[in-house]
Amino acid sequence: MPYRCNVNGLRYSWNHRGFRLMLGYFALGNVFLAPALVLTTPLVLSFGTVTQVAQVAVAEALGAIAGGTVMAVWGGPRQRRMIGVLIGNLGTAAGCALVGVRPSIVVVTVGLFLMTAAMATAQDIYATIVQVKVPQRYHGRVFALNQTISWSTLPIGFALLAPLGTALFEPMLAPGGALAGSVGAVIGVGPGRGIGFAYLLFGFVLALVTGGGFLVRTLRRFDTEVPDSLPDDLIGAQERARRLAAATSEDREPATVAT
Repeated sequence: MPYRCNVNGLRYSWNHRGFRLMLGYFALGNVFLAPALVLTTPLVLSFGTVTQVAQVAVAEALGAIAGGTVMAVWGGPRQRRMIGVLIGNLGTAAGCALVGVRPSIVVVTVGLFLMTAAMATAQDIYATIVQVKVPQRYHGRVFALNQTISWSTLPIGFALLAPLGTALFEPMLAPGGALAGSVGAVIGVGPGRGIGFAYLLFGFVLALVTGGGFLVRTLRRFDTEVPDSLPDDLIGAQERARRLAAATSEDREPATVAT
């Protein structure tokens, strides 16, 4: 049988306002998460060593493992899953802001651990939303649509926002810079403090975006407004049972005798 293109999965998710809002919400968040991931190395190198860059990378990986392990054991919430995603994203924003507070390897490591753990948890809870709300035959297409829209926004963060830390904020937070007496009095001045200030801003914006998500009724009440989908394998089992019962009933019917 020749392969036929099937866009029903895309149509299924796109026709639901809740799914469209989620995709837009994730895409907007990725704009600010992208530079946070890129700027980790120059931030650590501004006051640390290459070895400490590796240590921070290990902490990020351990955070993702911790978040994944929690979800593997817990399985995620059974109700108000979108609320769980939003709470997880608030944790991501808090971790992002913590990274920029001061030039300390301990603070940066803890912040990135929290950030990646919260990201992993939120992403896994979103996966449970797709599993419950979308028919199984469309799971791959819906995840692909989510990844496509999310990745399409990453270049904006990489190309436009990531350079802010070094090109714009670093001179402002140098000794004698425009922000040295205000922001610099709180987070310090010198190499890497412009990147730290960028982390604080990104964390603040992510928190605002997530707060806006809490205010959107369709997102907040997603679990009650979008009905659960009946699993495809259950539909198949029910159909097979129905056909088997019908065939068995026909076999048991007595033959009609012609008169």
